[in-house]
Amino acid sequence: MKKSFLKLIGVLSIPLFLVAFYNYAFRSPSKINAYIASHFYSTPANSAFTDQNFYNCVVDAYNKKNNTAVAYTDDLTDEQLLTIETLSCPHYNSSEDKKIISTIGISLLENLNAFNLDSN
Repeated sequence: MKKSFLKLIGVLSIPLFLVAFYNYAFRSPSKINAYIASHFYSTPANSAFTDQNFYNCVVDAYNKKNNTAVAYTDDLTDEQLLTIETLSCPHYNSSEDKKIISTIGISLLENLNAFNLDSN
């Protein structure tokens, strides 16, 4: 009885792990999701943007403003983008290749009042 129970737990733990990993990698703004967005997608999820690092910053600003957890691989709608009033995307660690090189798409942030691209 004990052996079969442990086997059942082992069998059930694999799908639970896969579901948890999927949610972390594809449905939340995690480091894995950022990696997937920048290495497996040819353009950001919202086609109005051309720089994945800039789009990640926009998603972070949206999540902070609205207390949500939208993933970097999700397409923010125009209505969602209108909620962003502050955008801070500083780049201080020059050893990482995360500098923003394009702000194409910023025109969709019509309610933007404060903007910081320090060291980009």
